[in-house]
Amino acid sequence: MTGTKPRRRHILFLIVLLGVVVTVTLQIVSGLAMAFGFLSLYPFHVADGFAAATFLAGEWVWLLGTPAGRIAIARLFPITTAARRLVIEHLTDLEHGRIPEGLRFGLGALVEGLFLAFATVTVGVGLLLVTSSSSVIILLTLHRSLAFGLTVLWCLHTAFTVLERLPGRRSVNPSNEHCDSRHPGE
Repeated sequence: MTGTKPRRRHILFLIVLLGVVVTVTLQIVSGLAMAFGFLSLYPFHVADGFAAATFLAGEWVWLLGTPAGRIAIARLFPITTAARRLVIEHLTDLEHGRIPEGLRFGLGALVEGLFLAFATVTVGVGLLLVTSSSSVIILLTLHRSLAFGLTVLWCLHTAFTVLERLPGRRSVNPSNEHCDSRHPGE
């Protein structure tokens, strides 16, 4: 990757990413509202779940089907030694009360990757729940548990995104080797 500029997302896949963000956020909000008794939101929650599934499928197509997407996968899921080291550095910084530099490429990226994985599985279980007549109690319990984890990851991802963009902070990429799937960094 050295010497070359990474390709940017095509506008269609930017729309897909925005769709993921909006629909999954609405899933979290409507799910929480239903937990507090606003059961009239159920039809909206189901319809938005189908929309979220469509956008999530599009996001996975981009991640797995394009060179830029595969580079992003290496950033989201720390598959290289250098990426794992960066996550550990960020955890150490947080443990010592410091805001880590380059969250987008370390701990923040891992949280983003986990968020995407949790969203995919949570929406998938939700789709099974509304289209299946068996194991409703098991699927509902699993869906709610995953939704709780997804909500925690959403909060962390949002917090890291805000921290990374605070005035006076630099968004740094400490090294390209940990986010380029062609260079394992071992």
